[in-house]
Amino acid sequence: MANAGDKLTKFLFGAAGVGIVLVLVTLLRAVVLRDLWTWFVEPLGVPGIGVAHAAGISTILGFLTYQVHQQTDEEKQRGGLFNGIYATVMGVMMALASWGIGAAAHSYM
Repeated sequence: MANAGDKLTKFLFGAAGVGIVLVLVTLLRAVVLRDLWTWFVEPLGVPGIGVAHAAGISTILGFLTYQVHQQTDEEKQRGGLFNGIYATVMGVMMALASWGIGAAAHSYM
């Protein structure tokens, strides 16, 4: 049986891991938004933005468009860790797909 110290250590490492992933995903989304802004919004005469502004805009848009997801029985059986990893991977894939589509569209401008 694990003692309280082992449980606390696992919790702290898990929380640190989640925090690191959260920062990395936020930075990725900010870089993608900054590039898309540079490619498609700046040519319209709007001032450019940096990564910090892009992170803020991305966070605001994520907050404003957040939708509560009702878990299915299958998702409940898989557990919260799997669902969290799946959601994170899908978020990264969406950011990379948006970046790639934007780059392809920009190459034709």
